[in-house]
Amino acid sequence: MSGGTVKLSAEKLNVWIGRKKILNDISFECRLGLVGLLGRNGSGKTTLIKAMLNLGCRHEGEVSVEMQKEGGEAVRVRLSGLSGRERARYMAYVPQELHSWAHCTVLDFVVMGRSPYLGWLQNPGKRDYNEAGEVLEALGISFLEQRYMDQISGGERKMAYLARARVQKAAWMLLDEPAAGLDFGRQHQFFEDLTKCLRESRTGAIVSIHDPVLAYTYCDQFLILKDGRMETMLSREDEDFEDMYLLQLERLYGRRAVFADTSEGRTMIWRRT
Repeated sequence: MSGGTVKLSAEKLNVWIGRKKILNDISFECRLGLVGLLGRNGSGKTTLIKAMLNLGCRHEGEVSVEMQKEGGEAVRVRLSGLSGRERARYMAYVPQELHSWAHCTVLDFVVMGRSPYLGWLQNPGKRDYNEAGEVLEALGISFLEQRYMDQISGGERKMAYLARARVQKAAWMLLDEPAAGLDFGRQHQFFEDLTKCLRESRTGAIVSIHDPVLAYTYCDQFLILKDGRMETMLSREDEDFEDMYLLQLERLYGRRAVFADTSEGRTMIWRRT
């Protein structure tokens, strides 16, 4: 996409599943970088992501992306009126549940991310496959290229989803608990690869995450949901960020944490109860 992404916004989002209202009057505005979406189980994190993508839930409100043209002019794109293909140019999705896939190679799966840019019934070309291969190499998983999606591990499949989202070249990625089910090393590798991708492409991502220590390590901004409402939004640039982060975590989880300086840098530690 020409120009650059400035902001992703939600304005007064209300979401229902069946007759039950799940999210109430959700509003926020995010800048470029990695945005952590925190909340207890059942707080509405997955529902919020799906509503922003217009996937399977009734909602009202507006989601928009503000794009900056090459001349410096900012243009707000409201996503509600776009088709699925058009919306896919602005948002890529990495779901929480990675269902079993048909017998297709990782390369073929990743190149599906180019679909929003192809004509109807047009097949991916050499350039599309080359881009997919370059992304797999950049993420260090080119060895999976000819492996089959239904025969690789869950962690490898999540990396393949990240590769497909990157090939899609959307303004923002929305990732639903991508660290779930990954071991300690793979969790950190996934987030290191994700943050590197965001820096290089100058795009943004919202990621729902259960571990507030992992979120603190990698995220730039933080959305905190509680009981279907937006409790607060924090940024590392806030003057009192660390104090506010600890306070919000205690309110959310009923547990206290502290920050500590180590040889590896600043980290967060949960206190014993």
